[in-house]
Amino acid sequence: MTETKFTPEPWFAYQNPYGTYVRYYPDGEVVASMNGDFNQHDKLKHANLIAAAPELYEALQSVVTMHDFGNGMETFIIEKARAALAKARGEV
Repeated sequence: MTETKFTPEPWFAYQNPYGTYVRYYPDGEVVASMNGDFNQHDKLKHANLIAAAPELYEALQSVVTMHDFGNGMETFIIEKARAALAKARGEV
C-alpha cells in the first residue's frame, strides 16, 4: 500500500467567532481555513467534507484492497464507508 503524505486523522471542523476551520487533533494544527464569499452554513459544510477526507481515503483504500484480494464487501468496510460519509455530511 502506498504511504500517505497528509496529516493523519482525526480532523475536526468547527466554527468560532473568528472563522471556520478544520483542525488536526491532538495538537490543534490548522489543516484548512474557510474563506471567501460563502455564508457561515456553507463554510461549515465545506469544512465537514474536508475534515472527513482522511476517513474517506481510508474507507476507499479498504474497498480497493478488498477488491484486489478478490473478497466481497465485508461489513466492517461498509461501516467505515458509512461513518466517513456521515462525517462528511456533518452528522458526527
